[in-house]
Amino acid sequence: MELEHDESGKKLSSESVGLGDRENVVVENNHIINASDDLGVHSCKNVVIRDNKIESLDGRIYISGTRGCDIENNNLYYISPVFSGMGIKVTVEHSFQAPNTDIRIHNNIVDYTKASNTPNYGIWVQGQNIEIVNNTLISNGASNARIWVDVIGIDDNQDKRLKNKGYLVPDKITIKNNKAKSLYCVADTRFEVSDWVISNNIIESDWFVCNRKEAVQKSNTVNGCEKK
Repeated sequence: MELEHDESGKKLSSESVGLGDRENVVVENNHIINASDDLGVHSCKNVVIRDNKIESLDGRIYISGTRGCDIENNNLYYISPVFSGMGIKVTVEHSFQAPNTDIRIHNNIVDYTKASNTPNYGIWVQGQNIEIVNNTLISNGASNARIWVDVIGIDDNQDKRLKNKGYLVPDKITIKNNKAKSLYCVADTRFEVSDWVISNNIIESDWFVCNRKEAVQKSNTVNGCEKK
């Protein structure tokens, strides 16, 4: 599918693919051209997004409030020198939305070679039980192609798994065998996290930040040097 834009680049359509409150959906083997909005999954369960090719202006693969989502073997290329999109984003849209859980992000390519130099994230996640494995984020030299893990502030009444009032701590985070410009994994140090593994990643710059002593970190290569 090819999405239409006016002469200024403004989109003439909404999300390239949009799902809301759905279960057991597969989005597979699509070629999306000129995406300036998202392949978006909102408040769904058991979704698979795989083997898609997306030639994007600034659109993303966007997941919010979803439980059970596999994002695998997708190629996302940013093709406009004006834009630099946020590759794969897993987030919560508002404080009362259910958190993301059981998310697998495997074997994807996010390529910024032809994008603008605007800083952005290749993979940005909030949630629990998230795997980020065997992904390749290709930078154009700017501060993009980054992996970022964040904490979520949500309504206490929405999810009883909250260990700390007002916040869902990102437990069970696995980041393995990825190649990226930088890696930033910071949860508020007032909170304890569990089951973090960060291993065998290749980080092209010296920006490798993880403030969690609980995280198992091993065999990561940062700017050509192994970080123990």
